[in-house]
Amino acid sequence: MTNGLPRLLTGKRLRIMSTGPASYVPLRGREIVAVCLVTILMTGAGCQSVKRMAAVVGELRDVQSEVVKVTGHDEVTVNLSNGHFLAVGLVNAPSAEWPKERRQSQAREIAQLAYDKIHSRVSLDTVVVTYVAHRKYLLVFDYTNGLDSFAFKASELEHPMPEGTARK
Repeated sequence: MTNGLPRLLTGKRLRIMSTGPASYVPLRGREIVAVCLVTILMTGAGCQSVKRMAAVVGELRDVQSEVVKVTGHDEVTVNLSNGHFLAVGLVNAPSAEWPKERRQSQAREIAQLAYDKIHSRVSLDTVVVTYVAHRKYLLVFDYTNGLDSFAFKASELEHPMPEGTARK
């Protein structure tokens, strides 16, 4: 009788019911092929996940750089949650002091830009643009406050912005 665990870990069969010291029997050809096939499949699945993650991170970086370019403000955060919820944060942006209608218009423009830049937007449900205040006190204490937030459903962003809407 053989035990499967030592065979799986060592690549050899371990004879348990022996009167003397344990002896090893090499794997047969079919077993080697099966182990190699499982290893290749697991590695391939892992590589695909890594490639997909790298692509998403690249898209998020593109969104961030475009928002920086359009707003002229370099403290921008971009987060994707569960592939369905895209959040763009403008940290300590001067535009946070603008009137609400103007902030909402800018938020709509940013949400549209972010939605258009994400290639995997098929799975997006919502894009949220938030104006954030962040302060650091005594090099230890962080204060973060979401001043205003605007959410846009993907169905609102599937159509381009109306003509005559200027980028600010």
